[in-house]
Amino acid sequence: MSDTPDVVVVGGGFAGVTAARELTRHNLDVTLLEARDRLGGRTWTDIRWGKNLDMGGTWIHWTQPHVWAEVTRYGLDVTSSPDSERAGWIIKGRGCEYGTREQLEAIMDRGMSHVASRHQELFPRPYEPLYNESALREIDHRSMAEEIASLDPSAAEYVLLDGMWSTNFSATTEESALTQAVRWCALTNGDWRVMFDAIAKHKLVGGTKALLERIAGDSHATFRTETPVRRITADAQGVTVAHSDGTVRARAVIVTVPINALAGVRFEPELAPGRAAMAREHQASKGSKVWIRVEGEQQPFFGYATSDHPLTLVQYEYAHDGDSLFVAFGSDGNRLDGNDVNQVSNAFRAWLPDAKVVGATEHNWTRDQYSLGTWPMLKPGQLIRYARDLYEQQPPIFFAGSDVAQGWAGFIDGAIETGLRSSRQVVAYLGDAG
Repeated sequence: MSDTPDVVVVGGGFAGVTAARELTRHNLDVTLLEARDRLGGRTWTDIRWGKNLDMGGTWIHWTQPHVWAEVTRYGLDVTSSPDSERAGWIIKGRGCEYGTREQLEAIMDRGMSHVASRHQELFPRPYEPLYNESALREIDHRSMAEEIASLDPSAAEYVLLDGMWSTNFSATTEESALTQAVRWCALTNGDWRVMFDAIAKHKLVGGTKALLERIAGDSHATFRTETPVRRITADAQGVTVAHSDGTVRARAVIVTVPINALAGVRFEPELAPGRAAMAREHQASKGSKVWIRVEGEQQPFFGYATSDHPLTLVQYEYAHDGDSLFVAFGSDGNRLDGNDVNQVSNAFRAWLPDAKVVGATEHNWTRDQYSLGTWPMLKPGQLIRYARDLYEQQPPIFFAGSDVAQGWAGFIDGAIETGLRSSRQVVAYLGDAG
């Protein structure tokens, strides 16, 4: 590692490795510092039960331009989660009701279409989130729970709308901003069914590491893992980055630390007020992602429950060694121990009471000190209060990561978007700085 690289990148998720690749293409000397013992950040393909499983991050879609361009660049293979004809939704006091996917979508359609119908009004230019700020100011305080209640939904509608959006936000609908939901719909031109597929249908063969490894391998940067950064100090000549093994001096730094964990790094001068406030307040998501192994070959199935249930979504993903693997999500990562087979079984069997759960595994992202949450999603009011400061840079300190994406925030696509943008800004800054 050079003692004085041109640029230090803090964090080795998709934003960091993308930025490192782009910077080295401009013949800049780059050192990337990652706190964990691996690259990937909140995306992580690990081997569990002898199979590659995405413990964080999974799905991609052709409506996500940045990640799809990378898939095309490297010629990667894409597969799809199995189509589940059978679905179920748990109604409090009545148990689980069952139907086909088409019946489930028909029940959801009124509420989902209502949310999606506002996309043109609120986000006419989805990659400029504050373009219609005056309209956003009128409703950014509104939660998804309030919006769902305003529809006077039937019991089944309520379960499916609350279950879907609490899954999407990795939080309860009370903590979830209506504007963030509409923003996702705007990115698929207001078609909620396309959005439905974009968030949980298509994935990389071999897991997200298939793309991460290609991007990282296409870079000439120096990668250092197990090197958490403690302090970043900027002055007229550049930056000093203090980490667990010492310090490194550079002309600029790109910080990709998730907003919830940003308070773990000391900045001099201090962060912009909005960025600092949101780092203290945290974004919404605090849920869980659990892999569940069920004995025998099960029929593909997916189901929803409201956020007062330990799991809000279960979805069949793989047949494996004679058993079936389901992925599940919950709105509170502290409500259920995803490594406890008994706890997971009790939650899962609310949908499929005859199923025998023989394994359960997770990584608790909410307790992970380097993330303190799952994918980034906004609480009511945060878009208007903080987005402008989140999108602004503080040269020679630059920021990237899915948390600050202007498009698909909360997705791999958003992380790549910001890696591209921040690296371009750094190249321009270093040129201007001489």
